[in-house]
Amino acid sequence: PWDRDVVDIKVHYRADSKLFGVGGKHSFDTEFRQSDDVIGVIGKERRSSSIGFSYFKRYEYTYTIHGPRYLKLDVEGEDGDVNIENWQGQIYCRTEDGNIDLQNIHSPRTRIRLEDGDLHMESLQGELLVDGEDGDVVLREGKNLLGRIRLEDGDLTIKRSQGDFEINVDDGDVTLDQVRASMLDIRTEDGDVELALLKLDRIDLDITAEDGNITVYLEPGISASFSIDT
Repeated sequence: PWDRDVVDIKVHYRADSKLFGVGGKHSFDTEFRQSDDVIGVIGKERRSSSIGFSYFKRYEYTYTIHGPRYLKLDVEGEDGDVNIENWQGQIYCRTEDGNIDLQNIHSPRTRIRLEDGDLHMESLQGELLVDGEDGDVVLREGKNLLGRIRLEDGDLTIKRSQGDFEINVDDGDVTLDQVRASMLDIRTEDGDVELALLKLDRIDLDITAEDGNITVYLEPGISASFSIDT
């Protein structure tokens, strides 16, 4: 972000393409468009069919966006990483093979969908929605969070954070360390659950695990009732 009411977008694309034969060459173009208060940027790589020997190597392909920190971001990509810092507007990010790194995000809603990449978040506030498949998720220094996180094969780690969480993980482990939460709903199939919870007047904790172990550490002085079914 910056303090100007202007959006600046730089696209860097650098590649080497050679064709020994007949056919079309590799090309790249960027489409910029604006409709009212919506700005769209789409990068298009094109390869047409050819006969013969072709060589292609991409060296650089990046988007760098500067704008007011209150803008809503809608980011979609396949193979690249996403890095967002110091943002306050809503964030919706969808990736396939790339990693996502969020730093110092004070957004009313952050929604993430990822397939094979990892998600790292630090200093996050607001509503958090995460839907992932094969990547790991790490959250540190979260505050005032309302989180709903669903993972298939990845591990989830939350450290030094405060908020309420609804967590559903298939094959991964769930680790919460120094977390202050009034409500936790955690469900796993093949993973372990390990919680180290800080003291609150009331904690509503519901854990369901099929094949994994459950370990819960509570600070001294917590008065609690337990119902355990195996």
